[in-house]
Amino acid sequence: MEVVNDAVRRLGLKDGTLSNADLKAILEDLTHEVGLVGVTARYALSRLGSPSGSRADLQAITPPSSRPSPDTSAAALLVATVGVHEVVAQLAALMGDDKGEAVVQAAIKRLGLPKDRFDREETTRLFDDLGRQEGHVGSTARFVCPRVMAKFAT
Repeated sequence: MEVVNDAVRRLGLKDGTLSNADLKAILEDLTHEVGLVGVTARYALSRLGSPSGSRADLQAITPPSSRPSPDTSAAALLVATVGVHEVVAQLAALMGDDKGEAVVQAAIKRLGLPKDRFDREETTRLFDDLGRQEGHVGSTARFVCPRVMAKFAT
């Protein structure tokens, strides 16, 4: 949603209902993005003029608000948190399953963190704690931390 709102601002479009030309301009702008956003925009743009697309003329739509709606709070919660299993999996790839699980569970207990999901601040506290440890655990935690924290950038 944020990339679409950014494109709307970049193109100088007004808030409210967008015309078909506005939608096409947004898609064209998004085709320059890297990753899934760019691929999706290029695909949507290719389907826009396609007769097999069954909706060659898109209906005018209202752009999504930047605030999540109440019915998407569960989805927003999942995006704003990272699961313990994800942290353990990243560490376990470099130090083994048992050791990865053990160091995360010990840190959870020591810091009083939740047992299932962490928000950004809790994840930072966890990796700060693990990164201060000596030897393999500390160096592995410092290596893995940016990978896990990147999940919050989406």
